[in-house]
Amino acid sequence: MLALAPIRGVTDAIFRTCFSHHFKGCDRALAPFITTVKATFVNLSHLRDILPENNLALPLVPQILGNNADDIVTLARACADLGYTIVNFNLGCPFPQVVNKKRGSGLLPHPEVVEKMLTSIFPRLSCKLSLKMRLGLHSSTESAVLVERLNQFPLLEIIIHARLGKQRYEGNVDMEGFKQCLHASRHPIVYNGDIVSKVSFEKVKALFPTASGFMVGRGLLCNPLLAEQLVGIKNPNPPQKRLHAFCGDLYERYRILLPKGDRAILGRMKGIWFYLANSFENKEELLKKIQRCKTCREYLELMERIFG
Repeated sequence: MLALAPIRGVTDAIFRTCFSHHFKGCDRALAPFITTVKATFVNLSHLRDILPENNLALPLVPQILGNNADDIVTLARACADLGYTIVNFNLGCPFPQVVNKKRGSGLLPHPEVVEKMLTSIFPRLSCKLSLKMRLGLHSSTESAVLVERLNQFPLLEIIIHARLGKQRYEGNVDMEGFKQCLHASRHPIVYNGDIVSKVSFEKVKALFPTASGFMVGRGLLCNPLLAEQLVGIKNPNPPQKRLHAFCGDLYERYRILLPKGDRAILGRMKGIWFYLANSFENKEELLKKIQRCKTCREYLELMERIFG
């Protein structure tokens, strides 16, 4: 099983649909997190990114960010009402604005809080629950303690990004820390972290043959053909031609669906090129040129020069 990881501000419904139209290999995607709300009813506008009519191309699992059991249940039920049979609970987001509110990886140093929340949540769920986490916020010992407590709950699976929250996306992944969680958990475990090539993928598979799946995020954004390369899908069309078609299609989808004006469209495309520029030899120079674009016309002219 190969899954597209959630990258907030990038892998939205438009991106996921366009990506799966041009590139194969992913079995499903995890949506960027939706925050809980203090209400007994969740407005559909809050769920816009996961509305089924906007997610027809790639099987999707909604993700919930919160630290209140009642609010999580309310949001999970809203997802179930849309037809989703699985939701994911986020214990992995490393950003300070989330961590400081004791959400995401900010919950990892508090296994007793997580245990109390899940004890309250599970009897009231109308769908299955998976969990995405890191090895800890400050230390991998946090995941070692938490995984033991999670064994008592009927989780569908646990996705583990093999870094600490304090690392964000810097430094090396901790293979030993992931291995300890894999051996200690009775749940299926999905590996996430620094799968950026066929070589790195084969290395992870060899180290963790009992992992139930693999999740790839930044590696796929930098090289959209990566999933096909990992699973052995052949495509006769030249990679540059496919990337050109993908970028053009994505731009048109944002142009039609986003509020009128160059700023919103360019903001999305620049965010994607922050990763995609890595597919080109002159990536730093290319990224600077893209970031300097102030109008959509400038951006489109640059695309023609890039792809010839």
